Amino acid sequence: MTVTNTTRLDLRGSDIDDAALRLHFTAYLEDLRLTSCPFLTDEGLKPFFESGEIKTLSLSLCPQLTDLTLELIASYLRQLRILELSNQPNLSDSSLSLLLASCPELESLSIHNCPSFTDRTLLALSLFGKLKSLRLSGASSFTERGLAAIPRNLEALNVSGCPVLSDPLASNLLSTSNRLRYFDASFCPQLTTPLPNRESPLQVLNLQGCTSIGDSALQTAASNFRSITHLYLAYTSITDNGLQTLSNNFKPLKVLDLSHCPLITDAGVKKIFQSHPLLEQLNLFNCPLLSEKYHSFLKETG
Repeated sequence: MTVTNTTRLDLRGSDIDDAALRLHFTAYLEDLRLTSCPFLTDEGLKPFFESGEIKTLSLSLCPQLTDLTLELIASYLRQLRILELSNQPNLSDSSLSLLLASCPELESLSIHNCPSFTDRTLLALSLFGKLKSLRLSGASSFTERGLAAIPRNLEALNVSGCPVLSDPLASNLLSTSNRLRYFDASFCPQLTTPLPNRESPLQVLNLQGCTSIGDSALQTAASNFRSITHLYLAYTSITDNGLQTLSNNFKPLKVLDLSHCPLITDAGVKKIFQSHPLLEQLNLFNCPLLSEKYHSFLKETG
């Protein structure tokens, strides 16, 4: 086995297997990225974990990994801070709970599209104090009870595509998470007005694909979302009335996505340009009521 002193190894998207991975072994490794390496197994990773130095670990889309990998992480990587486990079909609640109990420094966790994780995982996370970023998108196996246990100390939360996320639950998350700056609830079909009951420090809000989001949501949100800089509303039902609300509020906006909004017109979008001098990016793909004349206006101002 060859030993080097590199601290970062990135083999994402490769066809490397356990034997080839051992050729890259280093006892000093702190950052290991192996997303989309379909031939790796638990045994191939064990020597890298035994050094105990890894702080950033990406193992998404590695279908042969099992609970043994999480048990090895729990045994050796007590200083782990960032962990990506998305699209993993063979991992269980019990193994992830063990990992969480053994890795107290963990700050970022991604378990996107992991169907075997249930509310037990979210209840274990509720006791986890240092977590800052959590990605649960594609989580069809969680219930409202589990989602209600999401830690409130997060700075970034992604629950995109969650079929059970309701307005009351989203509102509660936004109202009780004092540090939350990033919230992605895109393509959550139940959402209509997911709003906090007090002013929120949120800066990035993604509601694209929430087709029931309309003008009333923006009108209600105006007083409690004063810090939003990035707002994603593609595939929603807002009209020019909603854009009027936007033009009168949300002054820090830098990025606004209105793509695939079939009810907005030139007049509404022009008001956004006139009222938001900080705006750096406006996405308007496939908005059928926008005229050619308006696209000329965009060229003249852009």
